[in-house]
Amino acid sequence: MDQKKIICCLFLFLGLKQLSAQISESFRLGVDFGVVQASSSTDVVVGSDLRYFLSPRINIGFRLEGAAIARKIESSVKSKTKGQSRLNLAYLLVMDYYLPSNKKIAPFLSGGIGYYQLADISSDISPTWSPIELSSKVGLMLKAGIEIDKIRITAGGNLVPSSKISISTSNQQKFTNSYFTFSLGFYVGRNSRNSSEKK
Repeated sequence: MDQKKIICCLFLFLGLKQLSAQISESFRLGVDFGVVQASSSTDVVVGSDLRYFLSPRINIGFRLEGAAIARKIESSVKSKTKGQSRLNLAYLLVMDYYLPSNKKIAPFLSGGIGYYQLADISSDISPTWSPIELSSKVGLMLKAGIEIDKIRITAGGNLVPSSKISISTSNQQKFTNSYFTFSLGFYVGRNSRNSSEKK
């Protein structure tokens, strides 16, 4: 390899390295796990999001969240049976706003809007009982939390319109689709606002 090719490869490597550094300063990828509380039932939730920082205190991005929810179903004799857990998916446009704080802990408020793909309702009330499909809804996400280094702790709710369905001709029920979550996660890429500000 001649000297010109070596110099071109060197400049290309330095350029890619600089581009990678700029991306890591602006973007982050996060994953979190936790519990979901809905319809008197506690299950699990898992989520992942990609964020871009518009400013030191504001980021926007896309979030995918899966929440397993087991619903309470009332039979024809008015007894309630816990249905089987089913995975509900949420596709959300989200934004975080970081509050003023010290250098170690970064509190924030988070909001989002998106499409909630609701799972069917299944139960073993009777051998002839078949799963009931729920229509998808547009809903809101409101959360608050703190970041400690690259650890992220959040708590909040997903506000989703209720569903009305007919279990039978004489049994119509209203199902609440909103749920509360508490999650613990981590991320790679851009650090929290307080630790990323230049001194």
